Amino acid sequence: MKRLNELFDIDNDMKIYSIHSDSRYVKPYSIFFCIEGLSVDGHRYIDDAIFQGAKVIVHSKDIEKQQGIIYIRVADPLDELNRVSNVFYDYPSKKVRIVGVTGTSGKTVVASMVKNVMDHCCKAAYMGTISLEYDGVKEECPYTTPETLYVQKKLFDMARRGVKVVAMEASSHGLALKRIDAVDFNIAVLTNISDEHLDFHGTRRQYIESKKKLFSMLSTNSIAVLNKDEEVFEEFKDATKARIMTYGIKNESEIMAKNIELYIDHSEFDLLLKGNKYHIICPVIADFNIYNVLATV
Repeated sequence: MKRLNELFDIDNDMKIYSIHSDSRYVKPYSIFFCIEGLSVDGHRYIDDAIFQGAKVIVHSKDIEKQQGIIYIRVADPLDELNRVSNVFYDYPSKKVRIVGVTGTSGKTVVASMVKNVMDHCCKAAYMGTISLEYDGVKEECPYTTPETLYVQKKLFDMARRGVKVVAMEASSHGLALKRIDAVDFNIAVLTNISDEHLDFHGTRRQYIESKKKLFSMLSTNSIAVLNKDEEVFEEFKDATKARIMTYGIKNESEIMAKNIELYIDHSEFDLLLKGNKYHIICPVIADFNIYNVLATV
């Protein structure tokens, strides 16, 4: 629960018990954000939200107003939803360490590996294509990168349960649609880039720009983990203020795989890391999975 004047610069201390962008789930004494989606405009459901108990409407268009309801007009309700949900749930992404993984392929494998590795030393979580998993909780995610409210609510619960590390898939759709704009990432990982999802993004350039957004969000205290064998490496390197860590097989990198041997049921290679060499045997096959292991390391 938060007071309205904690969420907006407004002289009203009404108690707010929940926030919503879907009128079907609105509860008494809540805020309804009128989000314009790809196919649905939330402004059309204001009456439904009020009937369900919403006391505050955040909107961007001219609308008919009812007595007893507080209306807050903003330039972009989605931007406000990101900001307000972060405040409402007490800035949850600042209470855990978040690893965002993006790329055309490998997101699920790398994020899952990170979660499984970190489970050996602390409570860890995974959010992505397969499911949402943390502290005994396992449920299906609505999207690879879920909507803003879902993400913030789950991060709040993770922090409350003592989760220390969250590995999250950051899809190009999720980045373009501002689903994780309010998430404070500590590490961002790029797996690879190929031509995909152009039906949504339109062009390869727009697709790449959506991926770069994750790295532009990083602070100087964060880490950008980049595949140095990707042709877009320099472009992603220039897109971030974070410290760069590189991995690769072909080009000289901080973390490298040499002498790779691929078998029918496993792979072996020499891992070069900080001046040391380790012989690795792992139950993955194909070169692309060697890259995924390096990214996880």
